[in-house]
Amino acid sequence: MMTEDTQILFETGAKEEIGIVDEPLEKRGEDSLKIKKYSNALVTFIKNSLTPMTIGIQGSWGSGKTSLLNTIYAQLDDANEHVDSKDFKIIWINSWENSLMATPEEALIKIINEIINGLNEVDPSLTNIQKVKDAATVAAKGILRVGAGILGGQTGGQVVTEVLESTNSIKQLREQLSQLVNAIRESNSQRVDKIVIFVDDLDRVDPPEAVKILELLKNIFNIPGCIFVLAIDYDVVIKGLKDKFGERTPENEYEFRAFFDKIIQLPFLMPVQNYDIGNYVNDLLRKIGFQDENIIDTEFVNQVVDNTIGGNPRTIKRLINSLALIKIVNDEDEDGDDQEEEIASDEELLIERKLLFALVCLQIASSDIYSLLNKESDFKKWDENLAFSITQKKEEEDERFEQNFASLASEKLFDDKWEQALYRVCYANPKERANAIKLSKFLNYLHEDLGSNSKYPLPSMIEKALGKTSVTSVVTDTSERAPKGSYKRNYAKGFDGWIDELNARGKNPHKDVIEKLRSLDEVLRGPKFNAVDWEQGNKPEGFNIRYAGSISFYNGGQKLGLVRAWGAEKSHDKRKEIGIAIQILKNPERGNQIVEIGKIKFMHQRPIKIDREEKKIVAGSASQNEYMHAPIPIDNLKDFEGKFLEMLFLEAANTRAKMKDKILNGKLLQKYVDTFKNGRKDSKAWVEAADFLEEHFDEKNIVTIDL
Repeated sequence: MMTEDTQILFETGAKEEIGIVDEPLEKRGEDSLKIKKYSNALVTFIKNSLTPMTIGIQGSWGSGKTSLLNTIYAQLDDANEHVDSKDFKIIWINSWENSLMATPEEALIKIINEIINGLNEVDPSLTNIQKVKDAATVAAKGILRVGAGILGGQTGGQVVTEVLESTNSIKQLREQLSQLVNAIRESNSQRVDKIVIFVDDLDRVDPPEAVKILELLKNIFNIPGCIFVLAIDYDVVIKGLKDKFGERTPENEYEFRAFFDKIIQLPFLMPVQNYDIGNYVNDLLRKIGFQDENIIDTEFVNQVVDNTIGGNPRTIKRLINSLALIKIVNDEDEDGDDQEEEIASDEELLIERKLLFALVCLQIASSDIYSLLNKESDFKKWDENLAFSITQKKEEEDERFEQNFASLASEKLFDDKWEQALYRVCYANPKERANAIKLSKFLNYLHEDLGSNSKYPLPSMIEKALGKTSVTSVVTDTSERAPKGSYKRNYAKGFDGWIDELNARGKNPHKDVIEKLRSLDEVLRGPKFNAVDWEQGNKPEGFNIRYAGSISFYNGGQKLGLVRAWGAEKSHDKRKEIGIAIQILKNPERGNQIVEIGKIKFMHQRPIKIDREEKKIVAGSASQNEYMHAPIPIDNLKDFEGKFLEMLFLEAANTRAKMKDKILNGKLLQKYVDTFKNGRKDSKAWVEAADFLEEHFDEKNIVTIDL
């Protein structure tokens, strides 16, 4: 039950934060990707390597290079605390920040000054610091003159003279730096063994400029005692050398490689394929409240990610932020007074969450296939005519298409018409052509994992999910809009019309279930409520009934609860797992608690279970817990009388009208959850939150109603 202390709890509780920032792993951040073994190996190499040495941390944009550099930095910094070993002087350079509004030469000068200042921090009393700075100034002038001379159209002789002067000044700078580093390493007052210089964000610099910075750094800092750790994308180097070597071909590949090998003595490729993506993604999904416990299993995460967006951490963060927004929109719908959707079962919730996750992955990976799915949610019905609505037959303009198409048509992944339609759409877009096989695997996996559920047909569930994911689509074409009817439920006309629609959809409720539902429907139409059928599009007034997946009961636009057919008949025993289910708003006067009435025990919608020691939510969800529910097997239908329903719905109507601010809805309950997860265990607010969650969801905490 909420008390007067509730306000104190929320004022002292943790501030709610939403979204995943596109920032690398902090220097002592959580190792969700499980890359620690790689950082350990690189640290061991750095500790024991000869110098000078340059290590290239290679990987595409967003692959986690900076995170790895941060981890190595932290481990070296920790090593400085050991008295039995010499220290490392660690210097961090952001090349992109230094290159802003600067030429490569000017950027280099800024970087050199940062390094000199870092060395000066070791021992400001060293006499040759000033000599180094003076040499850097001379070198800077020479480098800048060369650059200006070339741009200004100086004669060949003039440029040569400037280059020689610059070369000499760089040589002098290197000698001065070498003397400084030796003085630091040999100083009796210092314990420094190696200077480790991290250079980050080279792949954010314009490729030709990045290559020039690499060359200049190599010429200046090729000195004993120094180790460079560079975050670099090999593709950036290739682009930067295009003017020098031309387009990369098998014939000139060695030239690109030779340049790279001249700069880098130890290449390390980011192990994206070995990332623990399932663990990483599930961790992020829990942080945004998209799932509690592992609702979406790791196998599903890995299969979907592998065949859509891949393991790039930056792309995954975009995925997570999209899902965070979708969840917020969805929660607003669930908490709204005029919400028309019936409360989802746990099974339906699982399917929906899986599809939301999968479709946002698809949305990011392939806008064209996402568009195709919007046009026809049952991808098993795709054909070439539907594909042509996307491609306009552009694929057939490629002379190689027919041969490739004929070859793939015999393969298992493309032997069905719908798979061939997918291939056409992918082929028409050069950027998506290479992904055709993976996307076919993706959709086949969805069908395999979710397509066998007759209770929740995959096409209709996809259509519903598409409506919710459309808000994060970057495509503005009308073909990308949410499918018509994605947000709106179709309502049946009256009780008999509703039963007919259930039968048409293969639900086929048992006759005893129909009889019981009809009797409860009559209660709602009785003198206490005088409920009428709600007509879609009309402003609701008074008590009204809406027939969709369930019989939903409203007072005006405010939902009170529902009754529906429950379960499915089993061939071995047709009476064991079927009956009715009832969901009704809880009563704040009973502490928003579940009740026992007659022989019927209600339950929390999604009860939250906590682990106090680990500060973890191990089961349940805050959403929709303002309702309680009771599944009643067919053999016990007689135990739930019409007067029970009448009393509980009258209480629910009174709650909506007079005690709305006292309802423990999803948003309010989430504040308890956030305080428990994020607060300090020694704080009053945290203890109150933990106590509340344990007490409120204790199975023994049930109110008995004696009629």
